[in-house]
Amino acid sequence: MFGSEICARLSQMRRVALAVSGGRDSMCMLDAFARFSPCDAFVVHVHHELRGAESDADERLVRSACERYGLECRVHRCDVRAYCARERVGIEQGARQMRRAIFADLIASGDAERVLTAHHADDRAESILMHMMRGCGLYGLQGMRTDDGAIMRPMLGATRAQIDEYAARNKIEYRDDASNAQIDYTRNHLRHEVLPRMETLYPKAGEHIAQLGEKIVGLVDAIERELGDPVREEDAIVIDAQWMQNSPWASYAVARALRLTGAQTDVHAAQIDAIVALATARAGSKVDQGGAAVAYRQYDTVAIAPRSEPDLREYAAQEGLRCGLGGRTVSIGACEQDCAYATRLDRKALTDATVRTPRRGDRLRIGDGSKSLADFLSERKLPLRLRQRIPVVVANGRVLAVLDARAAYTERPDAQAECVWVCVTDTGEKVYGTDTGNLS
Repeated sequence: MFGSEICARLSQMRRVALAVSGGRDSMCMLDAFARFSPCDAFVVHVHHELRGAESDADERLVRSACERYGLECRVHRCDVRAYCARERVGIEQGARQMRRAIFADLIASGDAERVLTAHHADDRAESILMHMMRGCGLYGLQGMRTDDGAIMRPMLGATRAQIDEYAARNKIEYRDDASNAQIDYTRNHLRHEVLPRMETLYPKAGEHIAQLGEKIVGLVDAIERELGDPVREEDAIVIDAQWMQNSPWASYAVARALRLTGAQTDVHAAQIDAIVALATARAGSKVDQGGAAVAYRQYDTVAIAPRSEPDLREYAAQEGLRCGLGGRTVSIGACEQDCAYATRLDRKALTDATVRTPRRGDRLRIGDGSKSLADFLSERKLPLRLRQRIPVVVANGRVLAVLDARAAYTERPDAQAECVWVCVTDTGEKVYGTDTGNLS
């Protein structure tokens, strides 16, 4: 079941996790791995809590097989229906997202170098067809990779018929998920209706589509080398607008940025084309089609960032404060060694002040006059996307300090004033501020 190249690659790994559902494909993968035992491994089984007693029976079968093969079995229970209701996604997509999150945690924690899944050549053909119908570029034509650095698919070169033959020959015990026969799911419709009809005309249609995906992998790798590493600006990927207007790979660069910023699903050609068009749009324009990422036309670049909400938290600016705001930590009273920006403010001025992010109507003193904070930040060519997350110290709409080195401002205290340090450090906290509606 596993090719020699896959076996050699696995033998170099310390430990892997095998994703086993109890279905035919994953039970065959488990058996093939146990026969070869190239490295240390454990099994991860995701119980989606969707099929009641049927799901429980799947779990029992996987646990029994693990005992027989002498492998640890880790079961993760997921309330998929609650997740889908909360995230407003379909059952199929929600279950997939929850599995991915579990697998990502296993990799991030170091428990496993790879998670092995039982995808095969027919799965790849189905994925490619789905991507084509939705409207995809070269990346989508790969379908799925044998090894993407986190997920390894050791059976991607095997067809469904070959796996059927392996299961029969080795008397593999497995369970059928009745939902796999329901053609109201897109993938099942392709599997049971579309591909069989294609293969009445071209008997190896599915196999040839999967082979095309493997050829596209080489082309995609060549383009990645040509593009180099993506340019990051905080949580965003930025692409030079002039380059986008002239490069034949602009669409690919946009699709890559969408993937890297979290838009793993529902990326379609119309969305990519709209983002490419931002290269000739005026600064401040954006493309927001309701997905996981939003694109902005900045001064010389197009930025693609994860969707997030504005940070509306507000704190009394009192000495001893330490708070999270806009993806940063603000401290008053002590200057920490790792601070990204620090300034000193009149202690008395802080009496009625708060620490928050910018709002419409904020103004700061400039000489004998004043200026809106929005204009001040714009003059410093700080992209609109980033302005919303900058911490500011404000008293009754008057800005006492802008706590960012790129647009630093501090209202000068009197010479006799008793001052206190205000410091900002970067943090791993979720960054807010994709929606810039309250600062213009």
